[in-house]
Amino acid sequence: MGNNRNFTYRGVDASGRTLKAIPYKGLDLNLPWESFDIAHELTTKGIQKFMGDYQSTLRRSA
Repeated sequence: MGNNRNFTYRGVDASGRTLKAIPYKGLDLNLPWESFDIAHELTTKGIQKFMGDYQSTLRRSA
């Protein structure tokens, strides 16, 4: 595989409309993982849903 520094990705939706660009953010991957902000509203909701589903399996009688 070649190293193509000029590569650009043109993201489009199902209708072919261009998606909003996500700005590149450089990260120092030598930092401890705890230093990165990984919080996101949808992640929190997903974890809460998972925990609720899991806890409901514990309450069911076998």
